[in-house]
Amino acid sequence: MKITIPFFLFLFLFGSFSVAAQNQETTTAPPRKFYIGVNYTNTQYFLKPKNYIPADAGFYPNFITYPGLNVGYKLGKRASIQIGLAYAHENRQMGSENNNTGVIEGSYDSISTRGGIIPLTLRYNFLNIGKRLNFYGTSSLAAAYGKTTVNHTSTVNQEVTDKYQLKKSAFNMYLSLGLGLNYKLGDRFDVFGEMLLLNKNLNTGYKNQASTLNVGFNYKFK
Repeated sequence: MKITIPFFLFLFLFGSFSVAAQNQETTTAPPRKFYIGVNYTNTQYFLKPKNYIPADAGFYPNFITYPGLNVGYKLGKRASIQIGLAYAHENRQMGSENNNTGVIEGSYDSISTRGGIIPLTLRYNFLNIGKRLNFYGTSSLAAAYGKTTVNHTSTVNQEVTDKYQLKKSAFNMYLSLGLGLNYKLGDRFDVFGEMLLLNKNLNTGYKNQASTLNVGFNYKFK
């Protein structure tokens, strides 16, 4: 696994959030609260195993998850930590035909990918506007797993000449850093939106070329 500057930045943020939370508890002793939430992100996870084969690159797991669940704990007035779970299941078809001097050769793939992520996320409110609106920084370290099954069929003049199945799986760690906006709807419900400025696969060094979004809502337990 490649250890890079963003990873050290994640550790720095974790330490900063923890210290800030302890300082707040010393001065104001805010009540600690649990919350549960639902979120959706358009971040795409591209996974590669250790025994990566370039020829099979198109068949390795990559996916966008369904809406996920998270459970969080407020460390103080500004800092919170949460853990989440999100699942992915995608199906797609690929195929091509080639006319080889009157002989139609076909190649078809049915591809099914299943995967999921378990993110550990830290949030720190750095600006409050009134009693309802606040801005925060977010840092997340996610374990991502995916498995792709490919069913291949070859044909000649629409007659099957070859069939086989290929399976690929991978487990990678992802680092995300971003900024968020949170709005309180009341004593229990919050809605939020985040722009994730960095999404990096720590195993491969791959970074998403564009920022992604994460939106959702939280419900506070009293």
